[in-house]
Amino acid sequence: MEIAVKNIKIVLSIEDGDSFLAKVLPGGGIKATFGLGLIISLQNGFYLTGSSSMEVQLPVHTTLGPVKIENVLIAVKPENRKIPIDIVSTIRVELGPIKLVVEKVGLSAPMSFPGDRSGNLGPINCNLNFKPPTGVALSIDTEGIKGGGFLTINTATGEYRGGLVLGFRDKFTFRAVAIINTKLPGGEPGFSLFVMITAGFQPVQLGFGFTLNAVGGLFGYNRTVEVDKLNELVRSGKASQLLFPPADADLPTIVNTAAEVYPVRVGNFVFGPMAKIGWGTPTIVMAEIALIIEVPDPVRVGMLGVIRVVLPDAGSPAPTIRLNMAFFAVVDFAKKMFSLQASLFDSKLLSVTLSGDFAVYMSWGQQRMFIFSAGGFHPAYKEAPPQLASMRRLNLTLIDDKKLKIAATTYLAITSNTVQFGSHIVLWCKFENVQINGQFWFDVLFQFDPFRFQAEMGLIASLSVDKNELAAIRIIGRLNGPGPWYVWGEAYIKVWFIEIKVEVEHSWGEEPPALAPKTANVKQMLLGEVQKKENWTTVPVPGSAISGISVRDLSKMPEIVLMPNCLLTFRQKVVPLGIEIQKFGEALPQPGENKFEITGQIAKYDGAVEIHPANELFARANYLVLNDEEKLSYPSFEEFKGGITLGLGNNSAVQLGAEEAYNYDEYEVKYLGQEKATKLPAFKQMFLQELKGSAAFRSPLSLEQNRPGREAIAPIIPAGGEYVIMRKADLTALGESGSGDKRFKNFTEAEQYLKDLKIPQFADRYSIVSTLEL
Repeated sequence: MEIAVKNIKIVLSIEDGDSFLAKVLPGGGIKATFGLGLIISLQNGFYLTGSSSMEVQLPVHTTLGPVKIENVLIAVKPENRKIPIDIVSTIRVELGPIKLVVEKVGLSAPMSFPGDRSGNLGPINCNLNFKPPTGVALSIDTEGIKGGGFLTINTATGEYRGGLVLGFRDKFTFRAVAIINTKLPGGEPGFSLFVMITAGFQPVQLGFGFTLNAVGGLFGYNRTVEVDKLNELVRSGKASQLLFPPADADLPTIVNTAAEVYPVRVGNFVFGPMAKIGWGTPTIVMAEIALIIEVPDPVRVGMLGVIRVVLPDAGSPAPTIRLNMAFFAVVDFAKKMFSLQASLFDSKLLSVTLSGDFAVYMSWGQQRMFIFSAGGFHPAYKEAPPQLASMRRLNLTLIDDKKLKIAATTYLAITSNTVQFGSHIVLWCKFENVQINGQFWFDVLFQFDPFRFQAEMGLIASLSVDKNELAAIRIIGRLNGPGPWYVWGEAYIKVWFIEIKVEVEHSWGEEPPALAPKTANVKQMLLGEVQKKENWTTVPVPGSAISGISVRDLSKMPEIVLMPNCLLTFRQKVVPLGIEIQKFGEALPQPGENKFEITGQIAKYDGAVEIHPANELFARANYLVLNDEEKLSYPSFEEFKGGITLGLGNNSAVQLGAEEAYNYDEYEVKYLGQEKATKLPAFKQMFLQELKGSAAFRSPLSLEQNRPGREAIAPIIPAGGEYVIMRKADLTALGESGSGDKRFKNFTEAEQYLKDLKIPQFADRYSIVSTLEL
């Protein structure tokens, strides 16, 4: 049987009480809301339950020498068969210049009802325990030392966070941040630790005008680096929180930020030095830099920094130039990428406010990419990684007044396919009841050889009196050229009640040659690649994990040596094979030499030879003529056939050497100065090492090639996908007779397949889609 009462509200008023109760009890009396239940069981007897807690805080204000007890908190939190009772207090201790605050320290008396008389109080079991504080704060103020610190304690999660800042006669500043987790995710045994320590001192001369102003370092055990969080700090201008923040910075905020940027990850280590370097006397340039290294999985090397430039110097009341830039650069060897993001903050050139983002991004993995951007990208550019998609324009605020505002934004971007730049100017002013608004913008996409460009621009302006529009103008246009030139524009003009709208579209000039008349002997270059020994390598047979071990440098051998249990592979990066190219860079291929294949046979060999394609990544725009829209929307690199892999059939006439078995279960390791040999099992380590040569490990679908991460970016087209040709009429896939749907490795192969079939107007009748979209 269960009896429950919910939402019990207790109110103890002191309005009619005496002066003693008014002194002891809090103003407004005691108010508490909780739930209480009674369960009677034939097996377990009766016991109480609760659904919420009841807390009463009594202001004590008791002083015992240097100790001052400000209040006493009594908390009752009923749970199943338990009624924990906590009696805690906040205590202040003053010992001369040292002040100490201990929050919520006291006693805990958990009461439980076992259901029989086995408790230490008969039917009740009650223990009296010490309840550690939830936080401790310290401050010191003497003639020689000033500073303070704090420590927060969370016994439920097993986490301790603390920070300390001490200044010694304005000559030396010590700052420390520490985070300890005694409970790891998933209940794994062990702990996690992060420590960051910095020390600032009087500048030390390094020569050539450089000074060393502070040093430090960070170390993390079972910790990782959140790259996205660091980039957020860079964009917000708060990166110095994890470098060398000013003395008046909020220490708890710094500790909490460090906990977010360096979270727990079992098995990883984070470490690196820190330095604060100045230049000039007085200091004109100040750089705060931290080198951040993470091992072993993934291996990442990063650099976090803030650079400040002040002219004429930092002590000037109104400096002419003030530039502040935060940046974070990282090399991720697992993802095969490099990223640099930087942001201007709190910067001015005379009275002009400056802000904006910069980025350099390179990827040399399966999806290769190069991007440089100052202020973002062309509005139609879709290939930017997610972490760069929201870059802020370079902004110049010329005038920011209550009655007049003039600002301009701009950007410049260079990618593997395009050069982009643009600007946007805004004007707003108000005098009495008259208001003027104006905007002008342009976006340009350039192609240099052969020279061609696309420019879009616009102008909007209006004049209003008492919020009534009296005049307005809107002009939007596009210009492409040269040869043929194409112009399109639309103009709208309004004056009082008169409105005029004009639209223009015109083209003129002759179509220039698609490419310069120069030609390239692609066939000769491809033959040269065949002769290069370094292009011929060996790969393990699919399904084999061991590729063999060589004790001799095979690269110096006069002939190509084929390792046991391996296949011979040829790869080149001059031209994609099996694709009809339209150009080679900015040149034309030789007449009749626009499609290449590698075929052949092995001399003096009468067995069957199997030839398989070996793929490589090629830049599509180097071999095909693309329009501006295709350059902006297509991936920079696609996978094409770049070589061949030779395999021997079942009727092989190749003589293999005799096999010799050897036991690798254990080996002997000896150390100098140690007489006793240590035997270590080695088969497992050797197996894992050799596994890296297996087909499964190197597969595009393997975990190694698609290593997940918190900051992982989503590719435009997922790696490993194929393409099919769909009929728009019935949404069925184009197939081959006697087989299923015909599939292609990339978009370009499918497109050329349709062209080879000479199907008229195939773009209107068919669509090429990725199988990952089906």
